[in-house]
Amino acid sequence: MSEDGEASKSCGRAVPSVATGFGGGIDRSGGTCGALSGAVMAVGLMVGHRRADDLERKYMVYDLVSGMIGEFEREFGSSSCRDLTGADLRVGEERLRFRSQKVEDKVCSKFVKWCVSQGARLLDELREG
Repeated sequence: MSEDGEASKSCGRAVPSVATGFGGGIDRSGGTCGALSGAVMAVGLMVGHRRADDLERKYMVYDLVSGMIGEFEREFGSSSCRDLTGADLRVGEERLRFRSQKVEDKVCSKFVKWCVSQGARLLDELREG
């Protein structure tokens, strides 16, 4: 396998690990949806500046992220995990309810799908543009 193939394979395994702390709106704090936070990171990887003085690309990322967050909030009413799930995951009883009612499968999965879809759309637009 080529070096690029190995790097891609390694990166694919690393993504779930590096994103672990995003769950529950970053460490179950109820903040910004973890799926949306991951999408923000993906935009940075796709477009982000590689040098500190590359302000054009930096501000391009800001604009893209701002648009994506606005679209997410229009679609779902909020970008806050606590608002989206109706659970304060810092509280043990609410974590149990979250798990027993399979909120992650029933609710969070639509946010993940939306973020993946938007990321793919954005990638296509960047390739075309």
